[in-house]
Amino acid sequence: MSLINYGSEGIDSRSPENYRYETYFYAENALIAAYAYNPWQFLGFGASLKLITKNLAEYSGVGLGADVGALLKLPRPFSFGLVLQNLIQPALTLEDIPEYYPRNLRAGAAVRLLDDRVRLDADMVLTDFTDSSGRSLEPHGGIEFELVPDVLISRAGLDPNEISLGLGVHKAWGEMAIGADYAFLLHYQSGYTLAPTHKVGLFLTFAGYRVWIDAQPSLFKPTPEDKQNVLWMDVRLMTRASAKRWQVLVKNGFGEVVRSYSGWDAPPLRMTWDGLDDAGRLVADGHYYYDIVVVDKRNRSLHFSGALTEVHTSGPKGTLEVRPQQQ
Repeated sequence: MSLINYGSEGIDSRSPENYRYETYFYAENALIAAYAYNPWQFLGFGASLKLITKNLAEYSGVGLGADVGALLKLPRPFSFGLVLQNLIQPALTLEDIPEYYPRNLRAGAAVRLLDDRVRLDADMVLTDFTDSSGRSLEPHGGIEFELVPDVLISRAGLDPNEISLGLGVHKAWGEMAIGADYAFLLHYQSGYTLAPTHKVGLFLTFAGYRVWIDAQPSLFKPTPEDKQNVLWMDVRLMTRASAKRWQVLVKNGFGEVVRSYSGWDAPPLRMTWDGLDDAGRLVADGHYYYDIVVVDKRNRSLHFSGALTEVHTSGPKGTLEVRPQQQ
């Protein structure tokens, strides 16, 4: 589900004789519901239904439209996409004459290099392709490079109107992802008479396919003799296809693996750790972390690392014998 809003206020209004009227506003909104389906690992389809509203001064209109698309990821590392925008054309009537959104055909290709750290993209947009009088072809291209994998991303792009340079910071935090994107646009088509544009975006998303672990308690005092005293690890998993195999590693503050779990099919929803290493010895005090990897039946992997718990032991129980001092 997406909601897009665009608007402007305080627009100057004048009569044909140049008499000034009251200022007016313009607003356009789109509510979009989209769905995608992958029947095969290399081929996917998608569609979106959109409700569009437009307001101009005292006039308003509502229209309904739909887009369809397909994505082919073959052969690796290439992917190809095709989108038909406004297959169902939104028609908005503000006063008497309906305005139809044009049907656009967009075809693109991308290649991923250096373990997917570099992405090269290019597409062509055939605008209003059902109307020969208004038809035009617009190329677009860009490159994206992960300076720090999955964290810091640099971008550059080019289209018939602008040169774009950008930088993004993204971070996954288990059940969510946060980030910020910045773009600097140079309007070369105007001969740079238009001032550069700055775009800043912030996002917080709970969507996507991911895996993480929620552990309790945050301060763990293991007692091997008490089998009920364990660390509870709840596995949160959202995969595109059913899981084929999994692995969980418990690491100490030095990155050393002290305990490992693995298995086939999906991981259990709840796991326990008794504070012992793989050799059955009590681990040292300190902060502990986890790595979890899940591979689905299409051989796509999900991975996440995070803080697990802090181990603090009080040592074994003992007795103190007090004897009187002998003279």
